Amino acid sequence: MNLSAVQFEHKHLFNNLEHLFDKYKVNPNHLIIEITESTAMHHIEGSIRTLQRLREMGIRLAIDDFGTGHSSFLYLKNLPVDELKIDRGFIHELTVGSKDEMILESIVHLAIRLGLVVTAEGVESPLQMEILSRLGCQQLQGYLLGMPMDVKRLEEFEYTSSTYFN
Repeated sequence: MNLSAVQFEHKHLFNNLEHLFDKYKVNPNHLIIEITESTAMHHIEGSIRTLQRLREMGIRLAIDDFGTGHSSFLYLKNLPVDELKIDRGFIHELTVGSKDEMILESIVHLAIRLGLVVTAEGVESPLQMEILSRLGCQQLQGYLLGMPMDVKRLEEFEYTSSTYFN
């Protein structure tokens, strides 16, 4: 679930989430909240406190669009998150031996060493998928793998995929 900066900083964020978990019988461990890098860096001390509280609730946390904002490895070290989502800007022109590949290799290896799950956004070609997989990205997102879907289409996709891959 993506949170905007306004939602992330809202004073009733925790109460609202707890209400939704109770109302819809959702286990917080099944939720990943994504905030953009720029949102996390806006008020770093407050962001760390908010992220810690969300994590205490059992929610998994991801930094979205990594590499587009105020990237600082010091901040990355201190943010209590579980996942790093690399922005599609690094993926769009990705080729073997490119600067993008070198930057991605460094980001992916660092994130993995920090214990983070790494997701690459914007995967649109088999070559991008091959490079990212080789670099160690655990999760890939993009049109090559699937278009945005409504619930009905997702259920059909899951059924087809489970039948095909099992």
